[in-house]
Amino acid sequence: MKLSWLLSSYFIVLIMIFCFSCKPSKQSRKTIVKEEKNTAQTSKIHGVNFVSTNNSVTPENFKSLEKINANWVAIIPFSYMKDNDATVYFNSSWQWFGETPEGTVNYIQSAKANKLKTLIKPHIWPANGWIGELDFKTDQEWGKFEETYQTYILTFAKIAQEQQAEMFCIGVELKKIVRKRPQYFIKLIKEVKKVYKGQITYAANWDNYQNITFWNDLDHIGIDGYFPISIDKTPSVEKAIEKWSSINTELEEFSKKLKKPILFTEYGYRNIDYAGKQPWIDDQQPSLNNEAQSNLYSAFYESIWKKKWFTGGFLWKWYPNHSTSGGKNNNRFTPQNKPVEEIIKKKALM
Repeated sequence: MKLSWLLSSYFIVLIMIFCFSCKPSKQSRKTIVKEEKNTAQTSKIHGVNFVSTNNSVTPENFKSLEKINANWVAIIPFSYMKDNDATVYFNSSWQWFGETPEGTVNYIQSAKANKLKTLIKPHIWPANGWIGELDFKTDQEWGKFEETYQTYILTFAKIAQEQQAEMFCIGVELKKIVRKRPQYFIKLIKEVKKVYKGQITYAANWDNYQNITFWNDLDHIGIDGYFPISIDKTPSVEKAIEKWSSINTELEEFSKKLKKPILFTEYGYRNIDYAGKQPWIDDQQPSLNNEAQSNLYSAFYESIWKKKWFTGGFLWKWYPNHSTSGGKNNNRFTPQNKPVEEIIKKKALM
């Protein structure tokens, strides 16, 4: 009987030790909760517009996106237009590899190897001026543009389907063209849907998204979100948030009206003086202001990122060779290797 009692006590002690060792510590419970929270938050589209180069890429070129916890990447197969020529040129021998169909496949596959979701975003680059001002006078010119543009778009829509890209964009900032030829784009969307079964959007400029007539045929209201935020040399986070408040009201009302979520197909700020005044400006200038860039990004994430009607966005822009890109003395758009990089990493997971 004494032996039986000793054995029973022994097994009870073993069970208690096992249960205690299996119970997570207070610290580990916090870690689990934090991991679950981050997993939920990264369901928001947190992407970058990836720069196409003349070289092929490998999965290693996309690993740097872990530095900002990105989960999407926009791949941009550019086309070009010459002066006084309505033809859309693409897959030309003089184009960079990353802009070609072959390069687009290479970029998609390398991104997916890093478990990144992909948006394919064909974009016309005109010889002079801004694509939003592109316009034509004769039926012959309109016919040439519409024929070659459809060929361009459908070529990459088929690639998007074959490579299982999660989203496709039918155009970028074609401000005058979409206003004058809305029926053409409605027909184009139907043609795209015949060959591509994923989500579809269009990238409207920030000042004319309300004038697009075919949002109901798309999955997201796509906006290149370069809204003017501040005329200050170095905008404060507080004043920038105040400006975003009125912008958000308009965006939310528009989203509710169409019952569609809003996606920023582009957004971003340079590290220059007056970076919030005309955020789309890409000219050469000597100023350098990392604080302005950091404050504007902080205000952006704190103002709009958590809104339910806001799907997320793709910052402009990110280069494949991270170690040699950007830097705190570089005042171009990329946030790479600048103080703002850490802000993007943290704020996008709020």
